[in-house]
Amino acid sequence: MVPPFLCEAVRRLLLDITSRENFKYSTMKRWFVNHGTPTARLDEGEVSEIEVASEEQSAPSRCVTLGVDVSAHPAPIIVRLSHLAIPDLMRIETESSPTPWSMRLFEEEFRISHAVVLGARSGGELTGFAVYHHVADEFHLLNIAVERQSRRKGIATALMEEIVRTADASGVAAVTLEVRATNNGAQSLYRRFGFIEVGVRQGYYSDNDEDAVLLTREFRI
Repeated sequence: MVPPFLCEAVRRLLLDITSRENFKYSTMKRWFVNHGTPTARLDEGEVSEIEVASEEQSAPSRCVTLGVDVSAHPAPIIVRLSHLAIPDLMRIETESSPTPWSMRLFEEEFRISHAVVLGARSGGELTGFAVYHHVADEFHLLNIAVERQSRRKGIATALMEEIVRTADASGVAAVTLEVRATNNGAQSLYRRFGFIEVGVRQGYYSDNDEDAVLLTREFRI
């Protein structure tokens, strides 16, 4: 296993290189960004259904992601996004959901103080994102998506790993989310992270009145 200090050193070096080269949105796709309707997804393909510019905030990520062969798929860098990532967020969201979030919803997420929008960068490109709210002693995962060509490469796993790690470090009591009842692949991913079913929201999804399974991962109190 790669020593934690080496992981951190590599991450800092990558971020330093990015900063020094001062990539602009006009010359390259923006890397970062945000949110849509309350539903933690993953689209067909990742494991089934898994959606800064002058300045970027980065969140620590682990070098080894759960259940992924990092030799075949290098771990993405997980960063906290700003509103400048909205165009790429919309791109990923539109191809990932039958009821995609609107640009207005993403814009609102960046105005909410308790909202967090994480992005996964692979090779300098935004390849996935996750949006959650930190309210009181709970995280509520609202949206998670991975672009079609980058699915099954551990990106959703890396995003979930970062959310769970942050929740544990923050001392929250639980992380909750909703997932389509028929989305067995996404449910399998969440259960790998210790989520358990605690209820069902009937007719939760507006496109087909499908039920949502409510999943929760509890932490020490």
